[in-house]
Amino acid sequence: MRRQRNRQQDAQHDAEFKQTVMREIAGVMAALAEPARLELLDLLCQCERGVEEVARGVGSKATTVSHHLHVLQDRKLARSRKQGRSVRYSATPLGVRLWGTIAELAAAELSEIKVAISELLEAEKTEENEQTAEQVDYGELLRRLMNDEVVVVDVRPREEFDAGHLPGAGVATTRHSGCTYRRRHRRMESFGISH
Repeated sequence: MRRQRNRQQDAQHDAEFKQTVMREIAGVMAALAEPARLELLDLLCQCERGVEEVARGVGSKATTVSHHLHVLQDRKLARSRKQGRSVRYSATPLGVRLWGTIAELAAAELSEIKVAISELLEAEKTEENEQTAEQVDYGELLRRLMNDEVVVVDVRPREEFDAGHLPGAGVATTRHSGCTYRRRHRRMESFGISH
């Protein structure tokens, strides 16, 4: 009788544990089910930002962004810290890993994204340069860089570049069509598309 009661208690404990785990995972998935929050998480993975910076980056109202940031924070995908009178947000390690995994899997497995990447690469073709851009992995891009076969242009906003780049990376900025271009000298972080 006692063994049966222990088995029942163990089974109930296992079921409660499983429900807790599934509830937490479902909460994270629900937080990511909103495209706007995915875009915010992508921005926060690049560097720490204030609400106003994020709102400008996604073209949304600060109040809407603030709500989405709180949802991401509640699910441990983003964190905040006070800096003077403002609050700065960044992705947590969980948020970075999860977003990286989702983006990588989606790019590799979803035909719609594969088509969008192909169209983007084809659009990079110009009249002066008939060569089509191609997607390459980090190892191949690094090999091409070391052999001086390519030049990598970093077109991220200044705060993203400042937040993370390889040691020794050089920056040369010029203004062209409203964009700031930064050239990294022979080194780069994972970029994935080269000419």
